[in-house]
Amino acid sequence: MTAPLLPDALPVLAQLGILPRYLRQMPPGHRRTQCRALINWLTRYRPPQNSDNLTQVKGYLQAAQHLCDIQEWERAFTLLCTRPHTPTQEMLHYQLKLWGYNAVRTDLYRALAERLDHTPPDGWNARMLQFLGESYFSQNQYPQAAQYYQQSLEMFRSVGEPIDVGLLLGALGDVYYSQGDYDSALRHHQQFLNLARQANLPFAEGIALGSLGNLYESKGEYTKAKEHHQQHLAIARQIQDLEMEGAALGNLGSCCYSLGEFEQAIALHHQHLTKAQQIGHRQGESNALGGLGSAYHAAGDRAKAERYFTQQKEIAQAIGDQLGEASALSGLGSISASKGDHQQAIAYHQKHLEIAQTLGHQEGILHARRNLRNACVVLADDTKSDRR
Repeated sequence: MTAPLLPDALPVLAQLGILPRYLRQMPPGHRRTQCRALINWLTRYRPPQNSDNLTQVKGYLQAAQHLCDIQEWERAFTLLCTRPHTPTQEMLHYQLKLWGYNAVRTDLYRALAERLDHTPPDGWNARMLQFLGESYFSQNQYPQAAQYYQQSLEMFRSVGEPIDVGLLLGALGDVYYSQGDYDSALRHHQQFLNLARQANLPFAEGIALGSLGNLYESKGEYTKAKEHHQQHLAIARQIQDLEMEGAALGNLGSCCYSLGEFEQAIALHHQHLTKAQQIGHRQGESNALGGLGSAYHAAGDRAKAERYFTQQKEIAQAIGDQLGEASALSGLGSISASKGDHQQAIAYHQKHLEIAQTLGHQEGILHARRNLRNACVVLADDTKSDRR
């Protein structure tokens, strides 16, 4: 029998200060009805056998909603900070990110934003806006992400520590990077790295190094990128952060691919895939599959590449990751072109372009247009040859 994903409900209810025996002391009405409902969700809900992760934690999410209905915002967030029995032991609201339920996270954070205690040292309203920005960023909704990151940054400048400001600068740097504004991204990530080192926080330093590595790779500075990713990986292993280690392995694999080191890239992406699957990180799994597709295609193994890109596309669609879906479509388009199926290649690249334009992802737009143009030229040449 599979062990329960969530801890026993009674200690959680005790922490919330809402126990079944207290219900009798409450006057009849809306509050007692909501408290009874949340107790029932936590103590009586049993997910169906072999259900997905979201179904398994449904009782906690429903209970949090009942707390919001009676404006018990702090208690609702306390419940969402419960740590499920997972390899990463992350809080429930963050674990939803690893599982790929970003739209669910957005709804939770929107319900709590501007309603939590804003006093130092925690500044939970600022933190909630940061989380809300993260959830939008994970869904490739960059203007919304930037809006909430900026609001959070302004709050943290008043109530937070310097590293809180640094984390938000890094988050805004990620938005600039995704929108193709590399100069602004570099400025923000370098400020973040400096603040992380001043605070002597390896976790934050690792995040900043990884972001800078990605940026340098996109600028074609592969040696510098590789150095940053190697430092990122060393920190991840030092602090034993499995999610960070997976991301660093994937970034390093991407850099090796750009340097033409395909066998090394394949090995690193396989390690990333293993880490992502170990902790149930769906976004990481999608990224690793895409990296494997690219590396195997470059190494000449078209069949494996097609299989990995197809798996990436399926996961990306399942978790609403349009950027990952676009990347997979690009890979499948390149494979179709290499097989001589230029009509199919054009269809894949057209879909890639549509997604990139929807997201405002400039690098993706340029990449898709270039591939689409090349496929159309080859198809036109083939058509002319057939007419001769």
